[in-house]
Amino acid sequence: MAMASTSSTMKLLHETLMILAKNLKPMLPLTFFSLLSSSILYLSNYLSITPILFNISINLHVFHTDNTNIDIEHSLFISSIKKSIKQFLILESIFLLISFIIFSSINTFTLHSSSLIYLGKQPTIQDLLARVKKSSKKTITTQFFVSMLNFSFMLLLIFIVGLCFLISINGSFFLLVFGVALAMFSIYLYVHLLLPWSMIVVISTLEEGYRGISAVSRATEMIKERKKEGLVISMVHAMSTIAYYGAYTFSTVYVPQITPSPLANGLIFVNGSSILSMMVLFGYTVFYYECKMGHGDQEGMELKG
Repeated sequence: MAMASTSSTMKLLHETLMILAKNLKPMLPLTFFSLLSSSILYLSNYLSITPILFNISINLHVFHTDNTNIDIEHSLFISSIKKSIKQFLILESIFLLISFIIFSSINTFTLHSSSLIYLGKQPTIQDLLARVKKSSKKTITTQFFVSMLNFSFMLLLIFIVGLCFLISINGSFFLLVFGVALAMFSIYLYVHLLLPWSMIVVISTLEEGYRGISAVSRATEMIKERKKEGLVISMVHAMSTIAYYGAYTFSTVYVPQITPSPLANGLIFVNGSSILSMMVLFGYTVFYYECKMGHGDQEGMELKG
């Protein structure tokens, strides 16, 4: 049984890679658009918030070093810092909203493209636009729902693990061990949550009548019999994401940058992240159709030959 599960998992991963390798041309326009969007968004955000952060940094430095005219000047510095922080929060809120809408749309295009490619049909712009328009409302709603779950989990994880590590600085070895154990357990839990969360997005995009909570039930039903294979995809997804973000953070702090420019390094990072996201979505699409076939659901599968 274990050997059969392993063979099925390897077949699933191999099929995903082969489909990607054989269908690079149809995916090129979408990949180019994704990279272009990532670059423009990053550049816009970088150029808009850098002066604000620089201003905050200068004011904080002067606030801590200048001891003359404390009452008057410091009140002006505090007012300037508050104003800069307000501007920063407004700009970041706008950036996050625009980014969510754009990347949700890109994810929807990616899922429909990978679905058509898996079924053996070459995606056309007209067909993709029609499909995206039809499913965009419920897909964006579901992606927002999943994004909030993901964000809440990661925020809680960072807070708890970070708190344990901060307390352990004072010499508590037990808390350090506890923090490491908690981090490992959280990754294990995250892998198990990532599978249904990702399948919810796939189902709400590719199937009519499913969004939010209704997509949760559908996802739970579909992955029940092939959970082991799905967890492998989720593990690859989680580990590749953690490794990618971890490597970027480590290289930023401890080793010389790939290029002398922080802006260029950031562009490399966000574009790499976009490509990784597209590949992961393709893997979940393949898993979705494998689950459908496992349930005897052949609707739409006649195209695959």
